Amino acid sequence: MGVLYLISPFGKDVKSKAVAIINPSSAERQELKKANKSLDSITKAINGPAGTNLRTSDRLAIKNMVHEAQSSIAKVEEQIDDSDLMASVNSLISKVVRRDNPNQTTCNP
Repeated sequence: MGVLYLISPFGKDVKSKAVAIINPSSAERQELKKANKSLDSITKAINGPAGTNLRTSDRLAIKNMVHEAQSSIAKVEEQIDDSDLMASVNSLISKVVRRDNPNQTTCNP
């Protein structure tokens, strides 16, 4: 029953919300994936038959905007990766510090 719950649409939604609470960057990554898919759809439309109705200058302008947006998304993804790495390092350091001093509840710099 548990496995069916997780693969059902409701279970997937609950699981993704739980993961987002535990790790907020996962929700950010999901939104960035959605944005990238939208940008890919725009690129396909511009390169497809619908794009032939546009002037060349308009098509190039749209392609440049899509490229800039994709570059921005890539930078944000890098920042998320860096913050995840820093959170992991801080967590490991706090575990080591707590192991050395079990009465300490927080990690002081």
